[in-house]
Order: sequence, then C-alpha cells, then structure tokens
Amino acid sequence: MWCLVFAGLTGWLPVAHPPAAELPRKVKPVMSWDASVGDRAKGWLGRCDSDAQWEEAWRRFHERSDREGDWSRPEIDFTAYTVVVICHDGPAAGILLYEVAEDAERVRVRYRPGGIQTAVLANQSEADRLEQEWRLARSYTFRASFVVLPATRKPVVFEEGIGGTTLEPSEWKERARRPAGKGK
Repeated sequence: MWCLVFAGLTGWLPVAHPPAAELPRKVKPVMSWDASVGDRAKGWLGRCDSDAQWEEAWRRFHERSDREGDWSRPEIDFTAYTVVVICHDGPAAGILLYEVAEDAERVRVRYRPGGIQTAVLANQSEADRLEQEWRLARSYTFRASFVVLPATRKPVVFEEGIGGTTLEPSEWKERARRPAGKGK
C-alpha cells in the first residue's frame, strides 16, 4: 500500500488526459498586447518557443516602430509559455483576437484586422475617401498583436476572418501554420 502512496506523491502514476470528446477546448491567453508599427510593417505571423525566437520577433517589431521610450523586450518563461505574433500588412485599426482553441492536432488562433471607418462628405469623391482611409490607416494603425499562451508542442494555425461583419466573419481563411520550435 505504501508503494502506491509513494508512487502517487512522486508522480509515477499515469496522469489522466482529457477525453477526445472534451476537445476542442478554448484556450485563454495569459496576456496579450497590441503595438503600433506605423506604415513600414510587413505582414507576418509568428510563433516563439524560445528566447532567441522571441528576441528576433521583438527586434522585427522594434525596427519598424517609430515610438520613443523604453521598449524593452518583456521576459517570457518559454518552459511555461508560447508567444504568437500577428502583424497585419494592410490597413487595420487593430487586431481583434476572436478565439484560441486547442484540439487533438493543433492550436487554432482566429483573428481579424479591425476596420477603418471614415465619414463620407457630400461632395467627396471615392478616390478622396479611399485616400483619407489609407492616410488614417498609416497614421493611427495598431497592427501588431503579441499573445502569450500556455506552452504547447502542437502546431499553431492562424486563421483570418474574411467577409461578413466585424463581429461575425462569414468565413475563416487559414493564413499560416507554424510547427513547434519553428518561430516563423
């Protein structure tokens, strides 16, 4: 009897895994933040499983940032966490993170770039309105999102919401698939 108690206390007994029926399950991000990357951003979707990958992702962002002040890279414990990075390359007023879900084979990150809204003036041409939207998008855009998730060895699949409304995209399109250990 004491052998079972010893084995249970030291972790030698098998751990019960959730049944497949409980998957997919929603994953709550530990933390996330958005950042402005101005008009020089090139779109990319990344995954960071190590400090070196995180340094590279942060450097890519910081080189494109025209902000002043302390932009020190936050310290992340990659034994416990994985960071996903969404940097949209088109006009967007932010990145809307819809859900993060895990199933038996992958972690799925669903997002949508936020829209730019401008007023239409009575005598304004379509070309002038589009130019105004582009100018606003370049000046006031927050296009990069960093999301800290519990560590995973499963591939991360990025899906972008297409069509429909901001709150209800009509479809999800896979934009990238990042295997574990492969930052970008």
